Amino acid sequence: MSEERIERFIAEQARDLVRQSAGNKFLREADALMEKGDFAGADKLLVQAADAFVASAQEYRDGKSYKKSAILMCTAGDVLSDIGYSERAVSSYALAADDLLGAAREHLMWEDDMETKKGTALAVASAMILLMIGQDAEGFHRARTFASENASRIRFPDVIRLSQIPQQLETAIQTLDLASFSSAENAIVTELKAALVGGDAASFSTYVDKGMDMVRETLRGRLKVPKVVSQLELPVDMTFTEQFPLRAVIKNTGEGEALNLSAEWHVDDGIAIVSGEKKTQMPRLDSGESLTLEITAKSKQADLMGAKEYSIMVRGTYGDKLSTEYSLQAGPGALILKDFKEAEKLRHDIDVTDSRLGLLRDTIEVGDLEKEPLHRIAEAFSDALQQARGDLGQNEIESAKTRIALINQLLESVDSLLGDDALSEKLVQAREAEKRAHTMMMLESLSNEVGERIDRHKRGLEDDIESAKEKWNSEASKKKEIVGVLSEMKESLAESILSLESVYNKLPTASSTTDPDEAASRTRLRSAMDDSKAKLAEIQNKVSRIAADDFLTGAAEPDVPPTVKAALESLSSIKAELDEVLASKKRTME
Repeated sequence: MSEERIERFIAEQARDLVRQSAGNKFLREADALMEKGDFAGADKLLVQAADAFVASAQEYRDGKSYKKSAILMCTAGDVLSDIGYSERAVSSYALAADDLLGAAREHLMWEDDMETKKGTALAVASAMILLMIGQDAEGFHRARTFASENASRIRFPDVIRLSQIPQQLETAIQTLDLASFSSAENAIVTELKAALVGGDAASFSTYVDKGMDMVRETLRGRLKVPKVVSQLELPVDMTFTEQFPLRAVIKNTGEGEALNLSAEWHVDDGIAIVSGEKKTQMPRLDSGESLTLEITAKSKQADLMGAKEYSIMVRGTYGDKLSTEYSLQAGPGALILKDFKEAEKLRHDIDVTDSRLGLLRDTIEVGDLEKEPLHRIAEAFSDALQQARGDLGQNEIESAKTRIALINQLLESVDSLLGDDALSEKLVQAREAEKRAHTMMMLESLSNEVGERIDRHKRGLEDDIESAKEKWNSEASKKKEIVGVLSEMKESLAESILSLESVYNKLPTASSTTDPDEAASRTRLRSAMDDSKAKLAEIQNKVSRIAADDFLTGAAEPDVPPTVKAALESLSSIKAELDEVLASKKRTME
C-alpha cells in the first residue's frame, strides 16, 4: 500500500470516529429520554441522529468510501423506520443501495478474482436492499445490468452463483418457481453471506435477510398457503378409577398443503398415557383434510378423593412450500376427574326436583292465587327439567347442573310466595279491587255509550220535526180540500133535492085520470121520485157528517208532531231509567 493510501486511510478513520460519534451521541441521549418516558423528546433526538448519519454518509460518499457510506445510510434508515418516518427511511435505504453498487464497481476495478467476488456480493446485497423496500423491478434491473457489464470478469462458478441470485428470485416471483427460490435461498446462506464476511460487509447480511423476507411474503401472497386449526375434545364426568379417551382434531383449512406436520400430547404429571402415540408426524396434510389424534389415558392415582383438574394440550408445527414454519396448538383444556359419577347424582337431583314440582302443582290447586299463570310457570319448570335430562344424555354436565340449580332456586321462590298468607290476602284484595275498578270502568263506559246513542237518536228526531210539520201541513191542506169538495157535494145534493121536489110537484096524480094503467104508472113514478129524494137526503146527511168529522176539521198546527213527541218522551224515559240502574250498580260496587 502506498504512503498516500496509508495517509488517506488514517485520515478517513479519524474522520469516521468524529462523524459517527455525533449520531451515536444522539442515540444515547434518545435512549436516556426514553427511559424517563419523554418519547417526544427522544423522537426529536433520533431524527437528529439520522440526520447526522446521513451527513456522515455524504462525506464518505464524496470521498468515494461507498461501503461506509452505505452502512451509515442503512443505520439512518433503521432509525427513521423505528420512529415511523417511512418515506425518509425508504430514501435512506435506496441511497445505501446506490452506495453499495458504487462500492461493488470499485472492487471490480482491481481486476482481481477475489475482489470481483467481493464486488459481486456487494452488488447482490444492493439489489436485496431494493427488494427490502419494495423496489423489486429496479433491484432486478440493476443486478442484470451489473452482471451484463461485468460478464467477462464474473467467470468462476462461485461468483456466477452469486450473480444469479437476483435472477433466480425474479424467476421465482414471475413464474412461482419454488425451486428457483430454494436455489437462491441456499446460495444466499452458503455463498453470499460468506462473501460479505470476506469483504468486511457482514453488517449487510441483515438487509439481505429482510429482502428475502419480502420475496417470501410476495410468493406467499401468490401461493396457496396452509392454515391448520385444531380442536381439543375432552371427556366429561370421568373418575379417578377409569380409563378415558383424549382426542384432538387437526384440520388444514388453508388453500395449500401443510408439510412436515408434527404434533405432541402434553399432559399433566398426574395423567398416564395407556395407549396411543404421544407424538405424531405426518409429511403432508392436504387442504381440507383432517387428522385425528387419539390416546387413552387414566389417573396415576386411583384412590384420590374429591375432584382434581388436569391440563391437557397438543402442540406442534407445520411448514409451507417456502419452508416457513408455523405452530399449532389445541388447548390447553381442563380435564376434571372426580371420585364419583356426577351424572348419576344429577339424575337423582332431577327426580327430587320433579317431586317438588308435583307438590307445587297441588299447592296451586288449593291456593287463592290465579291458577293459570302459576300452572304455566310449573309447566316451564317441567320443560326445563326435561332439557336437563337431555343435557345429561349429551354429557353436558355443567349445563344440566346449572339448569337444575336454577329450577330449584325458582321453586323455592314460588313456594315462599304460595306459603305467604298475608301476601295471598293482599293479592286477593287487589284482584277484587281490580275487578271492581274494571266493572266500574265498564259501567261508566256503557252509560256513556248508551247516553250518546240516545242523544244521537234525539238529535235525529229533532231534525225530523220540520219534515213532520211539513207532512202535517200537507195532510191538513189535503183535508181542507176534501172538506171543500164535500161542501160542494152537499150544496149540489140540496139543489138536486129541490129540483126533484119541483119535478115531483108538477107530476100528475093518479086521481086525475080514469085510466087504471095510467094511474098505476103515475103512482110508480111518484114512488120512485120519493125514493130518490129520500136517498139524496140520506147522502146529504152523510156528506155533512163526514165534512164535520174532527179528522178533517182537526185541531191547530202542533209545535211538535205527535209521533216525534212520543218518540222523544220514550227516549228520555229510557235514559232516565238506565241512569238509575247504572247508578244503583255503582253504589253496589263501592
